Amino acid sequence: AEPRAAERPFGTQRPPAKSMVLDEQGLRATGLLPPEEMMRQIGEEFRVIKRPVLRNAFEAPQGQTADGNLVMIGSPFAGAGKTFTALNLALSVSMEIDRSVLLVDADVIKQTLSKQLGFAGQLGLIDLLKDESLDIGDCLVSTTPERLTFLPAGRHDPLANELLASARMHELVGALGGRAAPIKARLLDQRMVAGLGNIYVCQGLNLARIPPNRP
Repeated sequence: AEPRAAERPFGTQRPPAKSMVLDEQGLRATGLLPPEEMMRQIGEEFRVIKRPVLRNAFEAPQGQTADGNLVMIGSPFAGAGKTFTALNLALSVSMEIDRSVLLVDADVIKQTLSKQLGFAGQLGLIDLLKDESLDIGDCLVSTTPERLTFLPAGRHDPLANELLASARMHELVGALGGRAAPIKARLLDQRMVAGLGNIYVCQGLNLARIPPNRP
């Protein structure tokens, strides 16, 4: 079968349409965040985990690692800690000064993370795959911490598995990977724009009233 070309490419201009403040106590009560007495220990463990992930994403020679800034957390076993790992790794990456992270709930059946964050059944991943009129920003949720953005699983669909296996999913992954880095980090990346120093980038963004962490 020939892959169907998308009639409309994914838009990436609009900011997140929704926002939320993470309920740390609620997430801790459901086991998605570590108990308070273990926060420091587990936080350090995720710091160790994220270092090679970030090196692979941003420091590997250009072209050596395709889509190195895309990370999938998966397991064939229920209760293996996929959601816990995905959320806590994303939170750890969001602590980086010059990085931002997009957390995607791709478990479109159970939607555990979307349910716990209060966005189950709302616009999300599946809707982007079905509706070509949607902009990515229509489905994104900005959070505190500010460098973390969330994409819910979306509304249930009987063809969810087929949508995830479609050519449009491949296009969406490419679009999401392309918008992961904040604008300040992109301007300071000498491979993209040469000769811009931190002070000039900060002044320019301030004059333009553009948040430095905006994708």
